[in-house]
Order: sequence, then C-alpha cells, then structure tokens
Amino acid sequence: MYSWLKKYDSEWLKQNYRRVKTVVNPVDWNKRDAELLPLVREVVSEMKEGKPKRITWTTIGSKLGISGWLSKRKEKLPLTKAYIESELESLEEYHIRKIKLAIEELERQGKEITLWNLAETAGVKPRYMKVISKEIRDTLREKGYNYIFSNKQL
Repeated sequence: MYSWLKKYDSEWLKQNYRRVKTVVNPVDWNKRDAELLPLVREVVSEMKEGKPKRITWTTIGSKLGISGWLSKRKEKLPLTKAYIESELESLEEYHIRKIKLAIEELERQGKEITLWNLAETAGVKPRYMKVISKEIRDTLREKGYNYIFSNKQL
C-alpha cells in the first residue's frame, strides 16, 4: 500500500503519513555487567556439576535466555567477559571432563573400565579419544588403574 501511494499520490502521503518514532533507552552497561556476573557464575557452576555441557558463550547465553546479545556485546561487559573467558573450554578440555565423569560413573556402577565402556558412558567418539589419549591414561593412572590402551584401540 505504501509503495502504491508513494508512486501515485505522494503529495497525500507526505501530508498524512506518520512515522513511528522509536525511543531508544540508553543502557547502563556497567550496571548490567555487575548484575549479570553472579548469574553467569551460577550457570557455569551448574554446568560443571550437572550433565556435561560444553562451556561456551552460546551455552551460557542460552541458559540465561540472552544468547542473542551476550556474545555480541561482550566488549561492553568487562567483568563478565573476563570470567567467561577464564572458564571457556576447548573441545579437548570438554571431552577430558566427560571422560573423568565417566570414570566416576563406571566406578559407582562397579563396571570394568575399558576403552569402550569409557567411550559409551562419556559419549565421546573414539576418534576424539585418540586426540586426548595421553590425558585419559594420566587420569586413569591418578585413579590407580594400569589399563594400557594399544594404538589399535585408540
């Protein structure tokens, strides 16, 4: 309708068309940063305790219901940004955390700790386990296991 009026009756349109003026409310980013930091700490703590979920800007934002703007506005949130960046996990770190939790779960269930039991319980694909095989061995040694994985298994 607007296009038709603009083309055929632009004079009437100029006299009668009213643009909606939007009011922009300024944001106090320091205040928002201070309010957001405790919420982010709580979410990260829950993510570490519960079912493993990789700690990223997106997962934190989605848990808080603000994933749309959290990572886009991180430069305006220095305290929150510093905390999140100290807690971010690489894919390998995430898989190692899942493996450690899987070892604890297998111990709780009284099951034998084998490579395949670990992979199944942790939900880590064997191709990723190859990348973190040294860390898996170290973790098992710390727990008192002498299980030796051959290169064919990994």
